Amino acid sequence: DLMDIEFITVMDNMLKGGLENGRYALFGDFDKQVLYNTIDGEEDVWDILDICGKRGSKPLVYTLPYNCRNPIKVQKELQKLFGAEGKPAPALADMDGEVQYHKCKDDDYEREKIQKVLDELIDGEDRIDSKHIVVLAPHTLKNSVVSRVERHKIVVFDPKTTYNPKEKAVEVSTIYRFKGFGRPVVLLTGITEEEEDNLIYTGMSRAEYLLHVFYRKGSMIDKKRSGKEDRESVHE
Repeated sequence: DLMDIEFITVMDNMLKGGLENGRYALFGDFDKQVLYNTIDGEEDVWDILDICGKRGSKPLVYTLPYNCRNPIKVQKELQKLFGAEGKPAPALADMDGEVQYHKCKDDDYEREKIQKVLDELIDGEDRIDSKHIVVLAPHTLKNSVVSRVERHKIVVFDPKTTYNPKEKAVEVSTIYRFKGFGRPVVLLTGITEEEEDNLIYTGMSRAEYLLHVFYRKGSMIDKKRSGKEDRESVHE
C-alpha cells in the first residue's frame, strides 16, 4: 500500500543518500494484499523495480519462498482460491490447522452461526481463550452482524493492546485495520459479492491455526467453491 509515488517520494527524501545511494530493504507482499491503492476496483500500484529505477537505484530482488504465518490447510485454501505461492516454513510443516466454511443466507442466519462457533470455541471442550480469537469484517463493528452477537463480550480491536488485552473479550476489527497482524483463530465474516479478492485474501491469511469463513451467495468464495466462476470463464 506504500508503493505510491507520494509515499516513495517521502522515503526517498528521508533516506540518507536517497533511494539511489542509500541503504534500505523493502519487505512485503506486493501482489495480493493491496487494499488502498485502487481506482475503481483496479490496482494502481507501480512496479517496485520501476519505482526504484526512476530514482537511479537497482536493488537486488529476493523472493521469500516460505509462508511463515499460515498452517498447511489454510495455505492450501489460499492457493486454491487465489493462486497464492509459497510453501510452509519448516516450523509449520507439521501443523495442519483447519478451515471451515459457513454459507449464510441472511444477516440473522450469519449472526446465529457466528454465535454458535464462538460458543463452541470458548465454552466447548477446547475452551480457547478469547484473546486468541479475532472476528474480522469488511465493515466496522456497528455496521456488522457481529454487533448483535450475545453471550460473549465484544470489543473493538486495539493495536496497542493486541498482545496484552486489558479485558477478557472477543476482539472485532475491520480487515483493513488488522492488516499486518495475526491471530491463532480468525472468524472472517460479512463476505458478500461486493468484496474484492485482495480484501478476502488479506482476511483469510491472518489465521495462524483455525479459520472460519462466513460468506453469502454470489460472493467470490461462493463462486469458487461451487465452481460457478470456472464455468462462467469457460462459457465466455
